[in-house]
Parts: sequence; C-alpha cells; structure tokens
Amino acid sequence: MSRQERSSRRVAGLRDAGADVRGIHCDVADAGSVERAAQAAFEAFGHVHVVCNNAGVAAAGGIDNISVDNWRWVIDVNLMGVLHGIKSFLPHIREHGEGGHIVNTASMAGMNGGLGFSPYAASKFAVVAMSEGLSMQLKPYGIGVSVLCPHFVRTAIGQSERNRPERYSQTCRSIRPVRWRQ
Repeated sequence: MSRQERSSRRVAGLRDAGADVRGIHCDVADAGSVERAAQAAFEAFGHVHVVCNNAGVAAAGGIDNISVDNWRWVIDVNLMGVLHGIKSFLPHIREHGEGGHIVNTASMAGMNGGLGFSPYAASKFAVVAMSEGLSMQLKPYGIGVSVLCPHFVRTAIGQSERNRPERYSQTCRSIRPVRWRQ
C-alpha cells in the first residue's frame, strides 16, 4: 500500500470518528508544497491559530560518511521544513490578529551533541535556536512559539530512506538505521 493510500485510510478513519479533517500530500522540503498545504488549510478552516512543524528524517553521517546528499536531504526536511512552515503560516496568523502558537519539533539530539557529527543532530540544534529566537520576536504579537524536544520515541525514523526523493541522489545512500543509546 502506498503512503498516499495509508494517509487516505487514516483521514477516513478520523472522519468516521467524527473529526473534521482534511488530508493533503505535502513535501516539507519543498516550499511550494508547504504553501499549497497552508492555502488548503486556510480554505478549509479559515483562520489558523496553531501550527505544528513536525517532520524528521535521519541519514548516515559522521566522519567516515560525509555525503553531501545525505546532509542536504536531512537539512532540507528537518530544518528547512520548519522554516517553510513558519514562512507559509506566520503571515496569516499575524494578519488575522487573534494570536496563535507555533510548535516546532526538534529532539533531545538538538540539545546534546551525543550523536556526534551528524546531519540529524545539526538540523535539530538549528531548530532549537530558530525557535528560541522566533519566540522572542513573536511574543509582542500574541503568538507563542514552543520547541518540542522528545527523547527516545519509537518511530520509523531508522527507515527514513523509504521517503527519500530522487533529487537527493541515489548513488550516495549508505544509510544506516539510527540506533539510539539508552
């Protein structure tokens, strides 16, 4: 079953449970895709007050595997995806003047260098810094900013490769699953 089929099933399940939901495919690494998702949200629900930027991938890194394509992919999703979300939704929230809140998901890896020289840790450190700076700037507008830094969470991030777009090269893929130390 494709990702879009799984997504459609989840949306249908939420609707069956009584939720007013919409589903839209969005590549957070693509600013245009995020902008289209934002426009769909505005059209469906009117004013948006809460934005949750929550996407993440992991790829091999370290001193023995400095693949620029791996770094570019992880930075584009984990960091630029957050920036695209802010850029697409913040003007709308400021314009309606009713306040709001932005939640950016980073990771404990964004507060601890324990993963070493890795694109994942670097991207998550950047999300923490960006969120802290944004929080100070948006407070006068009644818009809050939080950064979520979960510790070990059981996800399929070790299989991020399954979602890797062709534009991030198929030749530099030596991806190893992320193994969190506990």
